[in-house]
Amino acid sequence: MDEESREAFLEQVRPQRSRMIRVISRLLRNADDAEDAFQDALLLAWRKFNQIRSHPRPDLLLLRIGADAARERLRKRNRCRSREQRLDTVEEVVDYDASPREASEREEQERRLIEQIARLPPQQSLAVVLRFVEERSLAEVATILECSESTARSHVSRAVRRLRAKLSDTF
Repeated sequence: MDEESREAFLEQVRPQRSRMIRVISRLLRNADDAEDAFQDALLLAWRKFNQIRSHPRPDLLLLRIGADAARERLRKRNRCRSREQRLDTVEEVVDYDASPREASEREEQERRLIEQIARLPPQQSLAVVLRFVEERSLAEVATILECSESTARSHVSRAVRRLRAKLSDTF
């Protein structure tokens, strides 16, 4: 890696670092996994740097690479869970007003929701995270997914329907 390429890469990635980390962290809800996924995203971004550099919205492409890395890390984590005894890797949510039972139920609901989001088709998974976790407009979701706004709306709608069907007994 020559110094000029390294500087150009860092110049492109630095402004998006916090957004990438925020999306990855919200998807994974585990600091160690989020750090690993961010490193995976950086490696992939380096490999695709020429594509990123020539993209009309490199910031959005970097965000998408980060979300893809998080989904891949989540898939790996879920595969490990099925091989081993279930490990609780979802961060604890501390609610001082909730009883231990309520806190435990909430944690289980969040774990199931994250698992179900990871099982959605990639476009739907990213669409629902961008729309509801990142609180992006449908226009922004469409730009990131590189599709029309109506297609983005469809991805979000289908994802929500699938999540409701899978989680109807939980929520």
